[in-house]
Amino acid sequence: PARPAPLPAPTPEALADAVPLPSRPRAEVHPSSLDLFESCPARWMRRHLLGIPERPPTAAERRRELAAARGEVIHGLVEDEALADARVARTRWLARAHAEGATDEERDAGWTLLRAHLARVARDPEVARILALPGRAELPFHLVAGDLVLSGVIDRLCRDAEGWLVVDWKSGSLHRSAEHEARGHRWQLLVYSVAAERILGEPVRRARLYFTETGTWYPFPSWTLADMEAVEARLAAIAAFVSARRPWVEVEREVVGGAVPRPCDACGFRGHGCRGWRGTPGVPPGGAGSGTVR
Repeated sequence: PARPAPLPAPTPEALADAVPLPSRPRAEVHPSSLDLFESCPARWMRRHLLGIPERPPTAAERRRELAAARGEVIHGLVEDEALADARVARTRWLARAHAEGATDEERDAGWTLLRAHLARVARDPEVARILALPGRAELPFHLVAGDLVLSGVIDRLCRDAEGWLVVDWKSGSLHRSAEHEARGHRWQLLVYSVAAERILGEPVRRARLYFTETGTWYPFPSWTLADMEAVEARLAAIAAFVSARRPWVEVEREVVGGAVPRPCDACGFRGHGCRGWRGTPGVPPGGAGSGTVR
């Protein structure tokens, strides 16, 4: 068959009209970062917007990294209903430990902990009940607010006689009570519930945590409309921060030079790109007793 005639070359006038469409890059972050923004927008900016890693991890931070890796393996085994398959569990852990650059000692210690967690989860009747409920596992979502995109994965979204329920598996160490540890995950589970509502078009006002280290369940009080609206307000505040596109030096000066105390003692950027907070709560910057920022 005859080939079609080539398209005519565009005229100079047409090329002049074909200007690039204006665009603004969006910042994509995880729901677990919301509490970090609240405590220190400067630290949040360096870690999540600028992608700068904090100082080399301490021994405690390294343990948390390996615990997170162990948690990913546990999540997968729970959702694949492979808790009793030691061969699959060990294979997945060895692959994950290798990806984390774990030493032989870290790998072996992690496997010992992993087996204990799996045995505990496998004999929990409430876990079995949750897994038997209709719903979705590892459900991804994206919440867009201006130039901010909040992306995450809901471990399990299921439905029982009381309605929809968000379940999140936690494999980290319980240093205090389940209730105390749950406070640090409240915003994360609230975001998951808001995302689930948007996906389903139905109310999702219940969320529960399961701590695999102790086999402890923690049910959050049912979310109120005010709780859900608070998530939207926080997203709008972070989106406004992102859209402002302010330089780092300006953010640092405002955040660590202000009257609001910051968790600098636990921050790996202090002295490594950020001066750190040296103020006094309730005293305006530069006022009497305000201290110095260095």
